[in-house]
Amino acid sequence: MKAWVAVMVLGVGPLVGCGPSKELIRARAEVREARTEAEEARGELKSLRTENATLKGRVKDLRAEVESALQERDEARREAAEKAAPAAPAKKPGRK
Repeated sequence: MKAWVAVMVLGVGPLVGCGPSKELIRARAEVREARTEAEEARGELKSLRTENATLKGRVKDLRAEVESALQERDEARREAAEKAAPAAPAKKPGRK
């Protein structure tokens, strides 16, 4: 048993002392970069959501304005039609 433990210590010991491999260092750098990109994306998402809410409010205001303009137009048309109807000359009886 002592021999087996000695073989393991001698076999694994140098590997532990080597430090991180190039692949591990590269993977850690990629993870850092991915985290940075994710944080930037979260910030951009927050600003886009704020802008979206602002634009939705603006659209709601514009729709109300259009509805008001359409009602005014319809009222003006009705008033114009009412004024035009009595202004037409009536036919005199007996004349063709």
